[in-house]
Amino acid sequence: MANKKRIEDTTVSEETVVSEPKKVEKNIGTVQSAEMRRRLLAKRYSQEEKISVSIAPMYRDYLGNVARISVNGIMVTVPCDGRSYKIPKTHAEALFDSIQRINDRLTRKDRMKNIVNNVERAPGDIKFFG
Repeated sequence: MANKKRIEDTTVSEETVVSEPKKVEKNIGTVQSAEMRRRLLAKRYSQEEKISVSIAPMYRDYLGNVARISVNGIMVTVPCDGRSYKIPKTHAEALFDSIQRINDRLTRKDRMKNIVNNVERAPGDIKFFG
Protein backbone atom coordinates (compact mmCIF):
# COMPACT_ATOMS: atom_id res chain seq x y z
CA MET A 1 0.00 0.00 0.00
CA ALA A 2 2.77 2.43 0.87
CA ASN A 3 4.39 1.96 -2.54
CA LYS A 4 1.16 2.79 -4.33
CA LYS A 5 0.93 6.01 -2.35
CA ARG A 6 4.45 6.99 -3.39
CA ILE A 7 3.69 6.35 -7.04
CA GLU A 8 0.51 8.41 -6.84
CA ASP A 9 2.38 11.25 -5.08
CA THR A 10 5.11 11.42 -7.72
CA THR A 11 2.88 11.48 -10.78
CA VAL A 12 3.13 14.64 -12.89
CA SER A 13 -0.02 16.34 -14.04
CA GLU A 14 -0.37 18.11 -17.40
CA GLU A 15 -0.57 21.48 -15.60
CA THR A 16 2.89 20.97 -14.10
CA VAL A 17 4.41 20.12 -17.48
CA VAL A 18 2.90 23.22 -19.09
CA SER A 19 4.15 25.53 -16.32
CA GLU A 20 7.77 24.27 -16.31
CA PRO A 21 9.09 26.23 -19.32
CA LYS A 22 8.19 29.50 -17.57
CA LYS A 23 10.27 28.46 -14.58
CA VAL A 24 13.20 27.60 -16.86
CA GLU A 25 12.99 31.00 -18.56
CA LYS A 26 13.02 32.71 -15.15
CA ASN A 27 16.01 30.62 -14.09
CA ILE A 28 18.00 31.68 -17.16
CA GLY A 29 17.76 35.30 -16.00
CA THR A 30 18.75 34.42 -12.46
CA VAL A 31 21.70 32.35 -13.65
CA GLN A 32 22.93 35.20 -15.81
CA SER A 33 22.51 37.71 -12.98
CA ALA A 34 24.28 35.37 -10.56
CA GLU A 35 27.15 35.00 -13.02
CA MET A 36 27.31 38.79 -13.38
CA ARG A 37 27.44 39.22 -9.58
CA ARG A 38 30.17 36.58 -9.36
CA ARG A 39 32.25 38.39 -11.98
CA LEU A 40 31.82 41.73 -10.20
CA LEU A 41 32.84 40.11 -6.93
CA ALA A 42 35.89 38.50 -8.55
CA LYS A 43 36.86 41.88 -9.99
CA ARG A 44 36.49 43.49 -6.57
CA TYR A 45 38.75 40.86 -4.97
CA SER A 46 41.32 41.19 -7.76
CA GLN A 47 41.49 44.95 -7.16
CA GLU A 48 41.82 44.49 -3.40
CA GLU A 49 45.11 45.11 -1.58
CA LYS A 50 47.48 42.14 -1.99
CA ILE A 51 49.18 40.63 1.05
CA SER A 52 52.23 38.39 0.94
CA VAL A 53 51.56 34.97 2.47
CA SER A 54 53.52 31.76 2.74
CA ILE A 55 52.43 28.36 3.97
CA ALA A 56 55.00 26.10 5.60
CA PRO A 57 55.27 22.57 4.20
CA MET A 58 54.23 21.17 7.62
CA TYR A 59 50.65 22.22 6.83
CA ARG A 60 50.46 19.91 3.79
CA ASP A 61 48.93 17.18 5.94
CA TYR A 62 46.05 19.51 6.83
CA LEU A 63 45.61 21.68 3.71
CA GLY A 64 46.96 19.47 0.93
CA ASN A 65 49.78 20.35 -1.48
CA VAL A 66 47.81 23.41 -2.54
CA ALA A 67 45.62 25.33 -0.08
CA ARG A 68 42.32 26.38 -1.61
CA ILE A 69 40.88 29.50 0.00
CA SER A 70 37.31 30.28 -1.01
CA VAL A 71 35.51 33.46 0.04
CA ASN A 72 32.00 34.07 -1.29
CA GLY A 73 32.60 31.47 -4.02
CA ILE A 74 35.79 33.14 -5.31
CA MET A 75 38.69 30.72 -4.89
CA VAL A 76 42.42 31.43 -4.60
CA THR A 77 45.02 28.66 -4.44
CA VAL A 78 48.36 28.90 -2.63
CA PRO A 79 50.99 26.12 -2.76
CA CYS A 80 52.24 24.82 0.60
CA ASP A 81 55.91 25.13 -0.29
CA GLY A 82 57.16 27.90 2.03
CA ARG A 83 57.47 30.51 -0.74
CA SER A 84 55.73 33.90 -0.59
CA TYR A 85 52.69 34.59 -2.73
CA LYS A 86 50.55 37.70 -2.97
CA ILE A 87 46.82 37.17 -2.55
CA PRO A 88 43.88 39.50 -1.80
CA LYS A 89 43.58 40.67 1.80
CA THR A 90 40.20 38.98 2.38
CA HIS A 91 41.55 35.61 1.25
CA ALA A 92 44.73 36.12 3.30
CA GLU A 93 42.65 36.70 6.45
CA ALA A 94 40.68 33.51 5.76
CA LEU A 95 43.96 31.61 5.27
CA PHE A 96 45.40 32.98 8.53
CA ASP A 97 42.21 31.93 10.37
CA SER A 98 42.53 28.44 8.94
CA ILE A 99 46.18 28.16 9.95
CA GLN A 100 45.33 29.44 13.44
CA ARG A 101 42.67 26.74 13.84
CA ILE A 102 45.22 24.11 12.80
CA ASN A 103 47.75 25.50 15.30
CA ASP A 104 45.12 25.43 18.07
CA ARG A 105 44.32 21.82 17.26
CA LEU A 106 48.02 20.87 17.38
CA THR A 107 48.48 22.69 20.69
CA ARG A 108 45.52 20.85 22.25
CA LYS A 109 46.88 17.54 20.96
CA ASP A 110 50.31 18.26 22.49
CA ARG A 111 48.77 19.18 25.85
CA MET A 112 46.65 16.05 25.94
CA LYS A 113 49.44 13.66 24.99
CA ASN A 114 51.75 15.00 27.73
CA ILE A 115 50.67 12.26 30.15
CA VAL A 116 53.48 12.81 32.67
CA ASN A 117 52.32 16.34 33.46
CA ASN A 118 48.60 15.62 33.17
CA VAL A 119 48.08 15.12 36.90
CA GLU A 120 45.29 16.93 38.70
CA ARG A 121 45.78 17.83 42.34
CA ALA A 122 42.18 19.05 42.43
CA PRO A 123 39.34 18.48 39.97
CA GLY A 124 39.54 21.00 37.13
CA ASP A 125 43.25 21.84 37.56
CA ILE A 126 44.19 20.87 34.03
CA LYS A 127 42.96 23.07 31.18
CA PHE A 128 43.19 21.17 27.91
CA PHE A 129 40.89 23.51 26.02
CA GLY A 130 41.31 27.25 26.32
